[in-house]
Amino acid sequence: TICIGASIQLTANPISGVTYSWGAPISATGNNKTVAPSSTTTYTVTVTNSTINCASVTSAAVTVNALPTPTISVAETSGNSNNDANICRGDAAVLTANPTTNATYSWASPISSSGNGKSVSPISTTSDTVTVISSITGCAASALTSVSVTIPPSPTTTVAETSGNTNNDGTICVGA
Repeated sequence: TICIGASIQLTANPISGVTYSWGAPISATGNNKTVAPSSTTTYTVTVTNSTINCASVTSAAVTVNALPTPTISVAETSGNSNNDANICRGDAAVLTANPTTNATYSWASPISSSGNGKSVSPISTTSDTVTVISSITGCAASALTSVSVTIPPSPTTTVAETSGNTNNDGTICVGA
């Protein structure tokens, strides 16, 4: 059993003085073959001893499991609009890896932890990657999302007054 995209080595026991002939889809000779099927496939090899004019056929099925199809949803109420993955600096977003059942999760740096839900408060725009591993098949796949961080404007205050010792010094006289 393998995950889609992986390869596996098929080995017919090496015996001196025999030849090996693999049937379709391999259609080759030799006792070792590496295959990477995209779906469950049965492989057949014929082992022939030409000295005694005998042959035997054996087969093996390779089961191919699908990869999980992870996504990351972003929940937040900051920035331009809710749940748009755009937050203001200092606010948080909750990242949730899906599917949320029959899987384990491994978040890459900067999160670097496990579990399907993570709260993040980045100080600048970040990309976050999670690898989802199916607890049923052991197959894994990754998803990527970005959280954009907007830096709010820094307010400035000026005082305009003509009272007190000096104009615009922030000191005013009572009643002015």
